[in-house]
Amino acid sequence: MVCKSQLEIRSANDSYSLATDPFLFPAFIPIDGRFLLNLVAGYFDESTDADSEGFCYTVAGFVADQEAAVILELKWRDLLREYHLGYFKASELNAGEGQFKKFRDEPNAKEWKPFSAREKTIFNEIKKRFTDIIVECRGLHGIGATVVIPDYEQILKTDARAKGNLPLPYFLCQGMVLMHAGLIMNVTNTRRPHGKAYLRPIFDSHEIYSGQAKIGFDDFCAKNPIPAEYLLPMHYESETDYLTLQAADNLAFEVRKVLFNEANKPDLCERISLTRIKEQSDSILQVYKFGYSALKAFIDLQVSGRKAFPELELSVDASLWELRNIFYEM
Repeated sequence: MVCKSQLEIRSANDSYSLATDPFLFPAFIPIDGRFLLNLVAGYFDESTDADSEGFCYTVAGFVADQEAAVILELKWRDLLREYHLGYFKASELNAGEGQFKKFRDEPNAKEWKPFSAREKTIFNEIKKRFTDIIVECRGLHGIGATVVIPDYEQILKTDARAKGNLPLPYFLCQGMVLMHAGLIMNVTNTRRPHGKAYLRPIFDSHEIYSGQAKIGFDDFCAKNPIPAEYLLPMHYESETDYLTLQAADNLAFEVRKVLFNEANKPDLCERISLTRIKEQSDSILQVYKFGYSALKAFIDLQVSGRKAFPELELSVDASLWELRNIFYEM
């Protein structure tokens, strides 16, 4: 699940157009005429790895204009009401816990039991219907970044430079999605005939990291002026107030589960929910994977800058798309 560079896309497709550019939002930019809205939002959530044996940590979500976000929010709210749910959280649905425990055969059971056929049917139905909202909502651009935890821990032990140059997984993933979202807006604005669009990054509330993230945002912008040019200051909001954050949670969970299965259960088919999101006709899903090689490359760039990049050789499954452009300004 590594995104491809624009150059790779262009070389593989001689009929390259703006609609296929993964650094462009929306997927279709009209040549003439007015734009409906000049404000875009990015909705991002994290997915921890308590249920996947400490394998990976993910931050993911969607970039959407206000029209797409409103449509998704309204449909999401209607479905929550239909199922009498206070919120949707993918990990709780996957485990049949929290809001979804009431659908179990024995809602008051103290010990967890494997799902019955009836339970599987209803949980699959709920998952499909919430995924339908995402799939049918035009103009969403999915972005995700994940850190492979065993590789992260290994490089901290083997590379003395890591301690001072490798951020915590949350900040590494957050910086990656901010970088990509900012570059989407930067490229998009070069194609706009009138006015500029700005993106407001909205993250799910986080008691541990939100304060430090807000303080560090100005430093992020100073170090990365090109991606930050059209980024507004970050907001942290409750997923019960901003329902699009619940859709972001679903994407983050699916990305994490798929990456875990790819590495540890390769015989399993890709999870249906993520496959359907990936196959949207008018949206592009970009996921960055920080394995050992990619983490080492990140450290090398922090220490040596752009000059180190030509000597770096990354395997296909660990490479970071347009690494020199993303982590080090030209």
